[in-house]
Amino acid sequence: MAIDDTDDGINTFFSYRVKTTFTRMLDDIILPTTITINMNFTVLEHQRIFEGVEKINYWFDNYIKNSIVFSAGNEVATKMLFSDGSPSLANLYVAFPYEPIETVLMYVFQAKCDALADGAFFVASMEMETSAEDNLKIAFVGDPLGELPSLKAFVPVDQYWFESPWWERDDISTFDVIPSGNEDFTKTPEWAKKIKFDNHTEPVVLHGDFKPTLV
Repeated sequence: MAIDDTDDGINTFFSYRVKTTFTRMLDDIILPTTITINMNFTVLEHQRIFEGVEKINYWFDNYIKNSIVFSAGNEVATKMLFSDGSPSLANLYVAFPYEPIETVLMYVFQAKCDALADGAFFVASMEMETSAEDNLKIAFVGDPLGELPSLKAFVPVDQYWFESPWWERDDISTFDVIPSGNEDFTKTPEWAKKIKFDNHTEPVVLHGDFKPTLV
């Protein structure tokens, strides 16, 4: 953690490192991927720093680790990963708005970390290294939301549970769905619950009778 003294007061910055492994589908290629992310945070509310970090760590450990990451528009992935509308695998699915190349991984993960921080801090910069690009690190400084679609562009429906896509929400979600028409939009779906450590949240495994149409 570094402290920066300025004329306006004291600003606190700290860095956090995340490493996880998942499987990507890029077009028709299946690619095992390990990423190491170094994030530099700017603190806004000191008393909630560790709550935000715990939520980010929990999300990566329980929802990204060993997941299947693919573009919602990838027809090859959709045919392979779903059967009669149900997920074919027990792995958790992460549906990206675009092909999950390195830059898109950074945009989505940075946006989700900002959302999980819930105003306690924000990611000022991010640096990522992947197993697919040996000895190559990619850095991003800026607002990732400018590189990602809106909810309306991602979920083209008139009525929905939320006003923002999953990467902008402070919850466990890693995808959005097309409503079937019988949903109660006043109730939060199981796949978008908040992470609350006073009432331990377990990962939601997509299988059984749950048959969403993922975006």
